[in-house]
Amino acid sequence: MGTSHTAAGSAARLTLLPPILLLALVAALLPGSRAQAGEETRAGDTLALVEDEQQPTNIDIAVTIAEETFTTSETVLITRDDRFADALASGYLQDTAPLLMVPTDGPIPASVTQQITDLGATRAVILGGTAAVSAAVEAELSGQGLEVERREGGSRFETAIDVAATDAAGATTAMLARAFPAPGGPESQGFADTLAAGGVAARQKLPILLTQTETLTRATADYLSGSNITTVLVMGGTAAVSAAVTDQLAGMGIAVERVAGNSRDETAIEIAKIAGDESAADAERVIITQGEGENAWASGFALASHAAAFDAPIVLAQDGRIPAPTQAFLDGGVGGDPAASPVLTCAIVASLCEETRVTAGLPPTPTTPFEDIGPVALSLTSDDVDRITFDALPGERIGIGYRDLIAADSETTVCVEMILTDPDGREIAALTNGFSHCSDRPNAAAGSVSSILLGAGGTYNLQTSIADGLSATLEVFVTGAPEVEIQPGDPAVPVSVSRPGEVHRTVFEGQENDQVSIGYRNFVPDDVDRGVCTEIRLRTPLDNSVIAQMTNGFTHCTEQSPSQGLTDAVVLPTDGTYVVEAAMAFGGRADLDLHVTPVVNEPLTLGTPIPVTVDRPGLLHRGTFTGAEGQTVAISYSGLTSTDAQGEVCVDVELRSPTGARVGQLNNGFSDCTGQGTTNVSDPLTLPISGEYVLESTIVDGRTGTMSVRVQ
Repeated sequence: MGTSHTAAGSAARLTLLPPILLLALVAALLPGSRAQAGEETRAGDTLALVEDEQQPTNIDIAVTIAEETFTTSETVLITRDDRFADALASGYLQDTAPLLMVPTDGPIPASVTQQITDLGATRAVILGGTAAVSAAVEAELSGQGLEVERREGGSRFETAIDVAATDAAGATTAMLARAFPAPGGPESQGFADTLAAGGVAARQKLPILLTQTETLTRATADYLSGSNITTVLVMGGTAAVSAAVTDQLAGMGIAVERVAGNSRDETAIEIAKIAGDESAADAERVIITQGEGENAWASGFALASHAAAFDAPIVLAQDGRIPAPTQAFLDGGVGGDPAASPVLTCAIVASLCEETRVTAGLPPTPTTPFEDIGPVALSLTSDDVDRITFDALPGERIGIGYRDLIAADSETTVCVEMILTDPDGREIAALTNGFSHCSDRPNAAAGSVSSILLGAGGTYNLQTSIADGLSATLEVFVTGAPEVEIQPGDPAVPVSVSRPGEVHRTVFEGQENDQVSIGYRNFVPDDVDRGVCTEIRLRTPLDNSVIAQMTNGFTHCTEQSPSQGLTDAVVLPTDGTYVVEAAMAFGGRADLDLHVTPVVNEPLTLGTPIPVTVDRPGLLHRGTFTGAEGQTVAISYSGLTSTDAQGEVCVDVELRSPTGARVGQLNNGFSDCTGQGTTNVSDPLTLPISGEYVLESTIVDGRTGTMSVRVQ
């Protein structure tokens, strides 16, 4: 497990936090629910765009690169996702715009639409004609409020010329690359040299023109004759662009420089030298992408924007290995500071990325997963600092905490301080049980911070100390985050939080516009006399933000056993994997049942009762009808029956307008829930506007039961 535990003198004074900030800290330390492509999932020195041994789809890798390169962009570039022809010359445009990919005939994938929205783009430039990206896709883009332009021509040659003529008319130097593979050759021959050239084109603002291998394409020659181009950098050896082509260029009075090696790997290294990168040591960051395979163009071309953003050369991997030219370029390390930011961007599978890291002199990514630690019994004075070290993998989640804090002098209060640092020594979490006045519970106090995302693999350090010259004993824990998969409507998941800092994560797949509620029941704290605070959080896959939250009390933590609770209906904002977190604040321990419940929707007819069965805690029934402005109605429920053994039930029936505003509400009491067979009818309600109204009905506090509801 790689865990050590030592005590040392000279405790450092640590930053203290007020008790009311502890719970805010829990949320603040949760930047992500699960690792995605594009996060620093291997080590803090590496940005891994591929998280396993499976290369993402062309659409997905382009979106990921855009996410990791731009926070905003006025313009997005759009190309087809299945052919590379029109993207060959995209590098020049990528200094300020990401390259995104779509199916030729649409529709635009949701991930691409979301990325365009996130970037705040107002303009889209389509590469190619309608045979490449259809008019239907163009209409979709316009429908999103984008100003749409095209760079197009009768062939890939003319599309490249249109980019050069429209966007680089003043350029005096251009790159020239082959446009097609050799007859019978692999498809990747047609784009091999442009993979690295696109990055330099974006970095140096050099347009890319295309040619046939054996002769300078007429359209390209005609453009050069009327342009400002005086120098052409020819990409690749004579097998890619023949000597006859360079002779033609020279005969036109154009200076020619060939940039080539004995292979596409060597050519990529020679291309890096155009921007001054003789080796990796000359660059703050290096990008590595796949140089072979029919879809290698997708990540290679889209990385041009990343190369421009980080002034980074692009080098190649080949056929499941790091070729010798790339190894030689990386030998001696990258020039950037790996402790400050990533020095390597990998668009290759995880195993090759790891090989690249080691080749570049970076420490191997740890392979030891985290294992729970504790309880560790400590007896400390203010002269002591206890250190617990442990190994963990990037992307894991842990919690830290203590319990049974007892001051040596029972008449005094005591402050315990805990700081967690990452493998580079940076503080990533802090915990104290007090600030200026410290804990008012010097006997058996507890505290925790849960669900801390570990961004890098390696050895972490947890320091624990006692402040203000006091002495105390306590137990310290470092805990993992158990995870269970469910689907809305599944039986409740039993959760046992038995260690300070532990968080239970329940994940489910949700669809956009689905409605669910989350909640708990049968909550039993392990110490009823002390009481326990629980917090339930629902996190979205979009940005890991909390979209629903509930608690059984923070300032007056519950002593009721058992207790229960649930949220209102939550509309899911997107497709994806949602996470429900259950944690105990202040080092508490408890058992509970956690549930995610779908919302039932059905039409209702005025005057006709609808049977409502709440057979799962939190189930919300929504009946819809069309109402007219000024219409008078009343809402009611009857036959309210609890199916819980306790026999108590609380109902909530609400009428909501087309805008979601509450028009009327019925309940049979929340503070002292009543018994069986209850009936209630509202006073007359006047509908404020015309449209679809919703009658929402549920049984609260985690109970179940049946009733009939009606709008009359």
